[in-house]
Amino acid sequence: MLGLALLEVMDKEASIPGMWAAALLLGGAGLLLGRRSVLWPIVLGLLIALLGWGVRLELADPYVGPAILSEAGPWYPLHNLASTGVGFALCAAGLVRGRQGKRGRPSGRGLTGTAHTGEERR
Repeated sequence: MLGLALLEVMDKEASIPGMWAAALLLGGAGLLLGRRSVLWPIVLGLLIALLGWGVRLELADPYVGPAILSEAGPWYPLHNLASTGVGFALCAAGLVRGRQGKRGRPSGRGLTGTAHTGEERR
């Protein structure tokens, strides 16, 4: 029974560098993939939000939360909030960047709706 009391909580939780790495990796992917499709930053932003929310739920638990704070330190919730915010902001920037890029592109079609072939009519 004494062995159960010595089990740590943080070996089952995300570390601070792990939270930052996940947020920056997923946020950077949302920023870069935002050029291809508007859907990518939305999906990756939701994934970042769900991961951050999961950690917040663990911190709100009356039994696990104080153990996490005693092992990880009082700055752990701030790192969770900051990394989630940065990752989400990167995805939002990818979404804005992708929408701006699509607005100014020519579609390759003329006024008649037919594709240009490069040959002029005489």
